[in-house]
Amino acid sequence: MRGLLVLIGLAIIIFIILVSVGWINITQTRPAQAPAYQMETGTVDVGTVNKTISVPTISAHKPADNQAVTNQQ
Repeated sequence: MRGLLVLIGLAIIIFIILVSVGWINITQTRPAQAPAYQMETGTVDVGTVNKTISVPTISAHKPADNQAVTNQQ
């Protein structure tokens, strides 16, 4: 229950921030009648690019002797 309240609170805070920086603009289009709203939102362009990158290789080896591990009780 607490987690749900935290998520709702974060959503409200994010919405307020987006309105304050201008990413979301809400205007009332019919003030004399039942209200109708129009929203303008910012745009985000997402794309992909194919690139070749070098990834380091890692190798792990078990020790040859297991005598280093002792059972101390």
